[in-house]
Amino acid sequence: MEFTLSTLMTLLTITTAILSIILASLKISEFRKNKPILRMTFVYPGIIFEQGQPKEKCFLLIISNVGQRPILIQQFFGITKIGEHFIITSDNDPTFQYPKSLKETETLFLKADLEKLKNENLKELGVYDGSGKKWKLNRKQIKEINRKSIELRKD
Repeated sequence: MEFTLSTLMTLLTITTAILSIILASLKISEFRKNKPILRMTFVYPGIIFEQGQPKEKCFLLIISNVGQRPILIQQFFGITKIGEHFIITSDNDPTFQYPKSLKETETLFLKADLEKLKNENLKELGVYDGSGKKWKLNRKQIKEINRKSIELRKD
């Protein structure tokens, strides 16, 4: 089989196009992996231990950096259904200060104010990062917190 100049140019063009598609898909996947990603969950009853003994029950927010970049946590917040904003502080860790940097795979456990959550119906609960992005619990988790807080009000 004889290769003409036009056949050779066609093969070269097709090879170049295939390589461009492969390189573009690699760059897109690298970009997606490099995004900051926070995973937020809550636990009730979260039990805080002091010297090996259970000290108290509380709502625990668990915030994990599952991305490959560090994330700067600026503020924890909550918004009630009537629109009242409140800030969550870390009572269980006196050394905790804002802003808090979470490195890759690092997890932060934060005790939420049980009395505040007990007396309010939550609409949102989450954090603001260093770029101003709002990360929050999903609706299903918020409904679960509200259900548990109703149970606590009955006690």
